[in-house]
Order: sequence, then C-alpha cells, then structure tokens
Amino acid sequence: MKYKTFDKPIKDFAVASIHIFNMSHVPFNRGLVSAQVSNPYEKLKIIKTAVETFLEFDPGVSLEKFIIVNSGTDCNMTKEYYNSLNNTKTKFGATIEVLDAPDSLYPGPYGARMAVYRKYPNYKYYFDCDNDCIPLKNDWYKDGLEILKDPEVGLVGANISEQPYQCKNNIKWINVDGEEIPPPSFKYNSGFYTFIPGHIYKLFDKYWGTDWFAQGKDYITSTGSQGELGFPFKIMQLGYKIADFVEEDTDCFYSYIVPDSLFPSMTGIYGRNDYPAKNKICPFYHAQLKLLDSQKWEWIQNYLREAV
Repeated sequence: MKYKTFDKPIKDFAVASIHIFNMSHVPFNRGLVSAQVSNPYEKLKIIKTAVETFLEFDPGVSLEKFIIVNSGTDCNMTKEYYNSLNNTKTKFGATIEVLDAPDSLYPGPYGARMAVYRKYPNYKYYFDCDNDCIPLKNDWYKDGLEILKDPEVGLVGANISEQPYQCKNNIKWINVDGEEIPPPSFKYNSGFYTFIPGHIYKLFDKYWGTDWFAQGKDYITSTGSQGELGFPFKIMQLGYKIADFVEEDTDCFYSYIVPDSLFPSMTGIYGRNDYPAKNKICPFYHAQLKLLDSQKWEWIQNYLREAV
C-alpha cells in the first residue's frame, strides 16, 4: 500500500541542495584526503570544486533553487565565498541560496535534508548530496527523475554496499500502520546523493512529526538512525522501493571510496583504476576524481561526448 497526502499544492519545480560539512571539529572529507584538512585554502578548493561542477552542468529540468547547506563553517574565506554566491543565478536559471543549518540542530547529511525541506516545502522533487559528490554530465537531475517515474519508487540513492544489510532480528519492526513486519534487508544507502519526491517528506511529517529521526534510535546505532539505514527504512515503511542507477547497460561507479565499518572490504561497483565501457553512466562520482585525477576526469568527459 502507498501512503500519499497532499495538504497544500505541490510546486511543479525542483530543488537541489549540496550539504557542506561542518569543518570546525570533525575530519573534513576523509574520503578525499588522508587526514583532517586544516589549510583553509584547501578546504575552500574542495568546496568550490563540488559547487562549481554542479553549476557547470545543465540539470535538464526546471530547477528553481540550488541550495548550499552550511552546517557551520569555521572558515572566513568560505563564508565570503558563500556570500558571493547567495541570491545569484546559475546560467540555467536557478537561484542560488545559502541555508544556514548548524549540525547541532540538523545532524549529518540526512538532517540537512530535513533543514532543506523545512525551508523549502511543497516542491515536487528534491535532490540532495554531500559536498564530495559531483556530476559527470548534463541532465544529472533529469536522469534521476526518469527513475522516479516509477510510482513504486520513493528514493533514488547511492547504494554503497554490494550485498543487502540484514537488519537486527531482535527488534520489533513495524510499518506506519503499527503492523509488525519481518526484519528488512536492504543495501546500505549512503548520503552521497538522493532524489526524493516531495510527497515523501510530507508523509514523514505525518507519521514521524517534525523530528523525523526521533524514532528508531534503539534499533541501530545513532549514525544509522540518523540516515544511512534509518532514512531509507522509513521510505520502505511507507510502502515504497529504493532504487539506484545500477542497470545492465549502465556503468555505476559513484561512491566506492566511502569508508564504513559495516562494509570494510568494498563499498561500490568500480575501483579507482576502472574506466567506463557501457553506453550509459551514473551521472555522479566522488569529487576526488576531478581533484586528484584530472586525466581520468578528462578521459571520461571525452567518453561521454562520444557516447552521445
């Protein structure tokens, strides 16, 4: 059964947001560098690479807002960069806005998604990603919406595990009607990127109130309940499926570098030395590609141009 509710008109526009991590007290972007980044110039370079790569490529849809979620930067140069972009337009017509969402109020990448929805409700589609995610091509938003045409799908995201994670069987799992269900198995869904229809967030408010993550903190670690496992499970509780770009005709090599204790051996499809060979490619990759391997970045760009 699908649970849908529309209390207010849904705007026929899309929103994209990129979550810039708090750099004051946590290692910044461990997947991109080997240790915590302390050099403010290097921090800003990483942020600019992500933001400006998104602004370079045509999303392929009517994108009304491009949101930079500031989780609380401690860097004055970064603040100046945000100010220079705030309330400007992309070359594709979207308005760039900086949203201050301190990590203490909106923890982690999935908390940032909640902050975006609170500020920008009633949109038809939402795209959210971490600042180590970059697009490879034009139509990066349109490609995600093609999958969302399936009414059974409630989230398109980066599944970073090859095998489904079996949730604990000593916990009582229930759907939104309070009916007990078997412990689910699903792939570990990173915060790398997600496409979500707006009505899903409305349902989150209906069933879990204004704090979506207040439920479920007893069945998995705090990290899981705040996002990677708890977030997609809520969508499954509503009766929807989780999807990604893994298809027979698609090379999908987006987030292999994401470290995680649940899957220490592998977190993706392709390794750093692999190259695409199929006609279609997942539209996203880790930012390390452009920052640390410019030759491979150019090779893939040429490959994509020839494949069109």
